[in-house]
Amino acid sequence: MTDRTKNITLNFKCPYNWGFFAHPYDCSKFFACKEDIPLVTDCPRGTLWDDNDKGCVDWRYVKCGNRWDKYRLLSTLETHSATYHRNLQI
Repeated sequence: MTDRTKNITLNFKCPYNWGFFAHPYDCSKFFACKEDIPLVTDCPRGTLWDDNDKGCVDWRYVKCGNRWDKYRLLSTLETHSATYHRNLQI
């Protein structure tokens, strides 16, 4: 856990006593609040937090907005890498 992540966890206030809430910066995480105590939780592999569904769903169906999205970042990097290698072979 980085210092930034620790600060987010310490500064997050549960809007309700119980429930699940989007992480403000990372689409692959969410806060599970129990009795006003927030716990940062990771979505399972291949899923991202969808605030409309209040759950982790397949990453292809989630719009993260300004939050970090590791799957789109990885797919973008893979596309650029494949294009780069294809251009090298020409």
